[in-house]
Amino acid sequence: MPNITARSLVDALWVTVEMVRAQLEALLQADWNRDALAVYADFLLGIGDPRGELVAAGLQNPNSERSARVAGLLGADVAARFKSSATVMGFFDDLRINEVTGDPGESLRALAATPMWPYVRGVTLAGPRRFVAAALAALADHRHPWLRRLTVMVYGGVRVGRGPLATPAVTADLVDNTPILHTVQIYGQRVFGAFVHPSVVKWELFGADAVAFHSK
Repeated sequence: MPNITARSLVDALWVTVEMVRAQLEALLQADWNRDALAVYADFLLGIGDPRGELVAAGLQNPNSERSARVAGLLGADVAARFKSSATVMGFFDDLRINEVTGDPGESLRALAATPMWPYVRGVTLAGPRRFVAAALAALADHRHPWLRRLTVMVYGGVRVGRGPLATPAVTADLVDNTPILHTVQIYGQRVFGAFVHPSVVKWELFGADAVAFHSK
């Protein structure tokens, strides 16, 4: 008879739990719907994940506010940085990264250390060209398995420069790390060079040469 210990049983249980979580999240990433969300909420509640309460509350009332609960999961510093961001059913529907949030790399690293990561379905980057360039590089440095929409808004300054804000390396990393990205909105000039993304089907471009070349 194999030598079964309490620790091995617990380890086996958590392997099973994480497999179920991965399967449920894969289903949601492929098809975002209320039935799958309800099962997901029950699962999270069953394992004591605090996001389960947020998902369940959102299903009962999409307009319900759970800002205090979200702030509790984020912690005071991160909640203050992203206080203008919108959450729906335990996911960031619009994660807003701007000069108010501070250094984009530092802010994203802090967010990534909370239970609300990587549950981000929409991102809005806004600011002067230098800030947006840093924010794009920081965003591209993380994996975003849930991200469906990327909005980039560049404002201020008359000097645009010859090259795009996002380097080819940053653009390549962004493509690799956003496997289900569906919509890209760009407000500004020369933000991307070639931006070929296999899953993007909706491009909304406002500004001269906002994207030099993109996939259809």
